[in-house]
Amino acid sequence: MLQAADGFQAFILAHDRCPDLIVMDVQLPEISGLEITRSLKNSTHTKDIPIVIATAFIIDEEKLRASGCDGYMTKPYAMKDFIQLIESLIERNPQVVATV
Repeated sequence: MLQAADGFQAFILAHDRCPDLIVMDVQLPEISGLEITRSLKNSTHTKDIPIVIATAFIIDEEKLRASGCDGYMTKPYAMKDFIQLIESLIERNPQVVATV
């Protein structure tokens, strides 16, 4: 598992390590999670990495979808629902390996 302290580091880690799946918060220092998600989805190197937005903020669903995220959850959420979302992404992309 990789962790980033801010948006810049998240972007660099995703490009350098190409994780199987990214769980992104919206509120990050430096650059918002929505901006990072949009940038990663616009990059040919990282566009296929599934990204789940997990946020405590109420955000317009259109803004979330416009970022290119593959799914989102609003905190607090039930772990069962979060796991189901991850499993649905794995089913759509069998190359994804996730351990929850």
